[in-house]
Amino acid sequence: MTRRKDVSTDSPDLGKLIKSEQRFRDLVENTSDWVWEVDEACRYVYASPKIIDLLGYTPQEVLGKTPFDFMPREEAARIKAGLEQILRDPRPFQNLENINLHKNGSLRVLETSGVPIHDADGRLVGLRGIDRDITERRESEEEIRRLNEALTERAAELETANEELQAFNYTVAHDLRQPLNLLGSYNQLIETLVGDQLPEECLRYLREEGQVIYRMNQLIEELLRFSRFAHIELHRERIDLSELVQEVSLSFRVTDPDRKVEFVIAPGMTAFCDPNLMRIVVNNLLGNAWKYTCLQETAVIEFGEREMDGVPTFLVRDNGVGFDMDDAGKLFTPFQRLPNTERYRGFGIGLATVERVILRHGGRVWAEGKLGEGACIYFTIE
Repeated sequence: MTRRKDVSTDSPDLGKLIKSEQRFRDLVENTSDWVWEVDEACRYVYASPKIIDLLGYTPQEVLGKTPFDFMPREEAARIKAGLEQILRDPRPFQNLENINLHKNGSLRVLETSGVPIHDADGRLVGLRGIDRDITERRESEEEIRRLNEALTERAAELETANEELQAFNYTVAHDLRQPLNLLGSYNQLIETLVGDQLPEECLRYLREEGQVIYRMNQLIEELLRFSRFAHIELHRERIDLSELVQEVSLSFRVTDPDRKVEFVIAPGMTAFCDPNLMRIVVNNLLGNAWKYTCLQETAVIEFGEREMDGVPTFLVRDNGVGFDMDDAGKLFTPFQRLPNTERYRGFGIGLATVERVILRHGGRVWAEGKLGEGACIYFTIE
């Protein structure tokens, strides 16, 4: 008769088994996921301590209960049907999302994965798996979904607004400009035919009317040009900004050679931008400075570059009339004229145009000034 060999607790094999079991327990009880096991009736027979973090219950509080006891009624019915199907046709499952009730009454979204458990005879005895809390991920995805819906709605609104703007542009370009041109033609015809027979006062009124018609046409042209900036496609390239400023400043000198204006232009400035749109920016900024320094005996207009908060920043500074910083917000609003600027001709679109172009380039523009001491316009390009 063969004598059975007793296994001592000092056996090397048993020691390895104990260490292996301890490693497995440490892993299960310290993982960031909740590890669980249910029997064939879906009653919990094991729950790792992580359930306290996920649902607020201790392992002892869930033993003998089912997952459906911790779910809203409709969700419990949905998940129960799914698990019953898995138990009828045992197979591993992954990423089964389910809504659970936390002990404090809040809702938590868990992601469940599991495998069937069989005994030595191959009979199904339950399921073993893990749950991961994906509440924050789902909330983020839901927020992204809401934002996408809002963006879609906003895009539709913008599309409608663009269509309305195009219709408005057509009206301005044709229905409004046509009668103005007709009035201008009549005005010129009257002066040509009977101008020498009109009293001097009437002739003066006629000519003033012509000037008004001319300025109205200019305003319409500015409106149309301003509205088009939102739709112009950018074609960027690296340009010599210093050279561009030199060219534009020369055009101002040519148009008014009697003005004493000193241009201080920093050399070597470059920018990655749309050259045509940047010419519009430079023209408007220099034109603004040129206009508001007209009362200076010697005007000084500076175009330079400096680093501000780590960002390369361009600037246009002048020694003109300046402005009150309380009115700075009005500078970039279309058709807004600052107080005491009535003597300076313009429509109040120049800086609004600059802002629109700079925004198209991903940059920003702002102004600093002091009444009677000049102004400085800053802008960046991304």
